[in-house]
Amino acid sequence: MGFSATAIAVLTANAIYAQAAATAASTDPAVVGSWVKFAPNTGVVPIHAAYSPGDKLFFNERLHYLGLLTDGFSAQDLVLRNATGWYSGNPNLPSDFLTDSAEYDFSTNTYTLINHTLPMLEQDGKNQGYAFCSGHCQLANGSYLVVGGDQFWGRIFNNVSRTSDGRRDIRVMIPSNGTTPPSYQKVAEINNVNNLGLNDDRSLWGRWYPSVLLLPNEDVMILGGQRAFYVPDNSSWNNPYYEIYHPSTGVSDTPVPVALLARNFPVNMYPVAYVLPKSGKIWAHCNNDSAIIDMAANTETQGISMDASQFDGLLGRSFPFSGTNFLPMLTLASGYKMESWFCGGVNGTAADGTQTPRAGGSTKWYANCPNCLPTARCHYLDLETDGAKWIREDMPIARSQPTAVNLPDGTIAIFSGSGLGHQGGVFGQPVASQGVKPVVIFNPMRAVGDPARWTVGPDAPTARHYHNTALLREDGTVVTGGGDSQNGDSPNTLNPTDMTLDVYTPAYKYASNITVLAPLATSVVTYGQSIIVPFTSAVAQNISRVTIIRYASVTHTVNLDQRHIELEVVKYAVDKLLVRMPPNSTVAIPGNWMLWPIDSRGIPSNRSALLNLRASNPGGDAMWNDADTVATPVFSNPYVDTAEKSTANSAGSGAVPLGWGSAVAAGLAVAATTAVNTFDTQHEDLIHDAQLDYYGRRLATCSSDRTIKIYEIDGESQRLVDTLRGHEGPVWQVAWAHPKYGNVLASCSYDAKVAVWKEKNGAWTRVWEHSTHTASVNSIAWAPHEFGLILAAASSDGKVSLSTCNETGTWETVAFQAHSIGCNSVTWAPSTTPGTLVQQSGNVPPNVQKRFATAGCDNLIKIWRQDSSTSSVSSWTEETTLEGHTDWVRDIAFAPNVGLPGTYLASCSQDKTVVIWVQDASAQSSTGTSAVSSAATTSTGQPQQQHGWAKRTLKRDAFPDVVWRVSWSTSGNILAVSCGDNKVTLWKENLEGEWALVGGENGGDAPAGNSEAGISGGAPKAAAGPQQ
Repeated sequence: MGFSATAIAVLTANAIYAQAAATAASTDPAVVGSWVKFAPNTGVVPIHAAYSPGDKLFFNERLHYLGLLTDGFSAQDLVLRNATGWYSGNPNLPSDFLTDSAEYDFSTNTYTLINHTLPMLEQDGKNQGYAFCSGHCQLANGSYLVVGGDQFWGRIFNNVSRTSDGRRDIRVMIPSNGTTPPSYQKVAEINNVNNLGLNDDRSLWGRWYPSVLLLPNEDVMILGGQRAFYVPDNSSWNNPYYEIYHPSTGVSDTPVPVALLARNFPVNMYPVAYVLPKSGKIWAHCNNDSAIIDMAANTETQGISMDASQFDGLLGRSFPFSGTNFLPMLTLASGYKMESWFCGGVNGTAADGTQTPRAGGSTKWYANCPNCLPTARCHYLDLETDGAKWIREDMPIARSQPTAVNLPDGTIAIFSGSGLGHQGGVFGQPVASQGVKPVVIFNPMRAVGDPARWTVGPDAPTARHYHNTALLREDGTVVTGGGDSQNGDSPNTLNPTDMTLDVYTPAYKYASNITVLAPLATSVVTYGQSIIVPFTSAVAQNISRVTIIRYASVTHTVNLDQRHIELEVVKYAVDKLLVRMPPNSTVAIPGNWMLWPIDSRGIPSNRSALLNLRASNPGGDAMWNDADTVATPVFSNPYVDTAEKSTANSAGSGAVPLGWGSAVAAGLAVAATTAVNTFDTQHEDLIHDAQLDYYGRRLATCSSDRTIKIYEIDGESQRLVDTLRGHEGPVWQVAWAHPKYGNVLASCSYDAKVAVWKEKNGAWTRVWEHSTHTASVNSIAWAPHEFGLILAAASSDGKVSLSTCNETGTWETVAFQAHSIGCNSVTWAPSTTPGTLVQQSGNVPPNVQKRFATAGCDNLIKIWRQDSSTSSVSSWTEETTLEGHTDWVRDIAFAPNVGLPGTYLASCSQDKTVVIWVQDASAQSSTGTSAVSSAATTSTGQPQQQHGWAKRTLKRDAFPDVVWRVSWSTSGNILAVSCGDNKVTLWKENLEGEWALVGGENGGDAPAGNSEAGISGGAPKAAAGPQQ
């Protein structure tokens, strides 16, 4: 599987501590996502792609005809390629019309060819038509404007000579609606600055590779490009101007010169341009140069340029050496700070600094370079901060011509591209090869240097080179397509076209308990307006932020429509939010947007809601009933902790967070360690749990490889006894039953199942299984053996199940809702009465009631008690709710009671704290069901009290990272804490009732709050179990 052996370390002493180590990134889709080859035929090659509401894609392609000797083909190439039959036109086209466009409807999985106007008569065709190499943007009403294009003359299609020149066209594409088919029509022409007539020489009137940008006032900037097909040695073909097109009137203003484009010819095509959110000015970039364009003042200011010479021959990131462009999310906390990123591209020199040979022996640095290597470099610039400089950061994989997509969880996915060369020439003439298939996920919420900042995901089904496309869909998946120079590795034997679509499903789609939006009252909104975002269940208080992402179009790695903006959440109710739209049109460009609620785990809603945002929309704040308002929940910083929680694993997806290249399973109980013995478990993926049996002679481990392994432990030697198979997903936890019931082991998994295994005559078999739960089962725990063979299980569906084995060997299971959202952990209270080794009190009943505790994503701990008048498993009631954490409670553990004067419960949380809850015997006997209350710390510094439970935070300051697991020694007086900093620390209560670190800096016990001396290599529960 491409990773080193997975190992486990066992520490032996008074109480034996087991931990597991994994040394490779998971291939589980709940961690890195997955791919599917979705559509075999889209009608045309998706070189230009635009996404519209209703899950519809518009495409433009390049026509399929063979080039000429003058295009650089050899005579032999022409013969070989002509024989393939791939160069005689698109086989999907009918005989009665010629087109370069189609619409693909995901709801029906069908394409519709659009009878786009490519006139039959040459006199008409030479003045309109061909849209290949155009620029485009979404208009304020949701349609798409397509500007410019290419030309062909005297090409034979269906035995008819055809001509078309679309370089001057301004077109509007309107998606289909019900029975109304899609429309794609020419509505105007770019400015005819020289007043050319129909019969005049129009060879230098046009735009090929222009950029098109919607402006805040709903006009359109048409920027740059060349006047016709690439002629890099003749600057008269350059078109270094912008013009403003007014959709309301169909008029395009007189072009305005742009010095940036003039000085960077010929590497200035498809310039990147953004509306700056604070000033409303235009930031434009080409090659490695930039400028600020102030249209109101009619000025252009030199921007910050990047000195590419210091980066080992990095070529300018415009066609033909493009990387990809993107903007991370504009957040409220940053004041809508805009960072411009470029990633990938082409390196023009060899390692020794000499220029890589160019095609045809050219000495020009900008000549085609099929043997140039790609770069892994990224550069980013804060666009509206004085003194900002370009900053370099490398991504994990080098690639030229990639395409980036903003995902709703705040990450950016980078797709496709080539491992050698860059763009292509004419049809069937590639200048790129060695397709790069793995998706890379960039998490800007992570700090630079954090291994979770960049993650390599699974390979795409299709290698897509030059002309690849990628766009976000309404369900949070990404569609990729295009690449009409796919034959770079074998040009004379491989088809140059690819009309397929692939779909990437990000890891967050594998989460359980994903938020479901209810229909919005309105989809037509204006700036500053407040609207109600409703949900289908009472989950609103779990929503940490709401964002919008603009519907977009993409071609040639450039996507200028894409923008991701955080909205203000004004008020919370149980099942709805009041949110406010962005303040103005410089922050959020008019048009159609996807609305995405994101929960506190970093998981987006199951799909987005449509909003059309324009200044001219009616507006009017939503009517909010203040009686519905609830307290605004407090979340950890969502732009840090969301990344830590992992977009991949939530409410039960349960695996390692994005970016973990290696991890270790959480620590179990330990009192004092003496030796470490590490061995290869032979698991094929991450280990999530490791448990020793009652006698410490057998070890059970479980893994994302869906197996459980049983080992015999004899001193420092281990022997694999058996490998248990049967789960259909990652196995999160295993638990040994008391030996009075034989060698019995339970397991729980992402597949929503709980299994019980038993050894008989030396062979392990699965003796029982239940699938009561509807989502990942995250935690299991056997009841104290005095109560019988009872197994509790906690699930991401928010329920706890209790399964009891009767005397006949049959099982009975009952489940009930324990938490409003995912349940992370379950633990049983001890069966002994507190203090029984040192006292016998008449006030304490000799038979302790059955109790267990659960921990949830609602930040709560709940204690459950069984009615003493019945033994039915359906008689459980909520005794107490403990409120002490500000984020998800990751794990809880009751301490074994061996003479302790009270009941001890430890809890740990995403909020980086550990709390010790103590209930004395008298409080336990009198506690009944009650509501949550929160008492302040007393003036004497005594711990808080909740329903007879005293709360004490383990450390005065927070742990350095998320705390994943807590576990007690068998004597119940030492607590092991496993933290996300890869350390396990041991804590003990001193005579003053304070918790101190076992083995401080000088070898003694350190008071709580002092620097920690932990066990290195300890394990975040990130690898140990599911991530809610």
